Amino acid sequence: MKPSKVYSKIRNKLFRKFIILHYYLYRDELRTKINHVFQYDDLDIGLFFEEQEEGALPGDKKYSAADYYKYMVSRYIFSIRYIKNKTVLDSGCGFGWGSYLVCNYPEKIISIDLNEKALDFAKSHWDDKKLHFLKCSLLNIDSLNETFDVILGMEIIEHLSSKDGETYLYQCFRNLTDGGILILSSFFPDLRKESEKAEKRNKFHLKIFTKQEIKKLAQHVGFSKIQFLGNLLVILKKRP
Repeated sequence: MKPSKVYSKIRNKLFRKFIILHYYLYRDELRTKINHVFQYDDLDIGLFFEEQEEGALPGDKKYSAADYYKYMVSRYIFSIRYIKNKTVLDSGCGFGWGSYLVCNYPEKIISIDLNEKALDFAKSHWDDKKLHFLKCSLLNIDSLNETFDVILGMEIIEHLSSKDGETYLYQCFRNLTDGGILILSSFFPDLRKESEKAEKRNKFHLKIFTKQEIKKLAQHVGFSKIQFLGNLLVILKKRP
């Protein structure tokens, strides 16, 4: 195995541990909400297999058995340091459990998705007056007529084509306040051949951007600061 690949594996393992640490740091504070989220699994969603394949609930057995639920939850908990007292957009919120977990921290949070059934599930299961679930395309965030301090894109960009991924980043950039940030979680491999392998393994993943590709695209769109955490998360900042 090449040294660079070994380094990437070690780096990503350390990153996962760092992210999961946030689960334990906030577990007591968020215990009621975490327990509520874990009450539901994929059988409660009421979607056909094809519809729910790329949506996920942390309480589903396939995630809890592998301890992956901690990483799923921790990605949102990690964002708390950035969203406190801010105006936040959760783009591609899916079933809405992530928005629900962190909704007490921002000043305002809007959560968007195109899947009406997923939004119906979110609206009927997560009861909090701070939540606003709306049907909206990731490619038309302009239609919200809002600006945001922070935009979250958790496991979203890989579901877009290369062209739509660029449009999505443009939309995020345009609707961020000066100094605002976009947090993207996905898989951003070092090499294009790794991306191609990942795309072949999952038909729902239309484009796996490499680190270099997402960096180049973000700079082209206008983001001034780009910070990767392993190959699994990137924070993009708009110039103040």
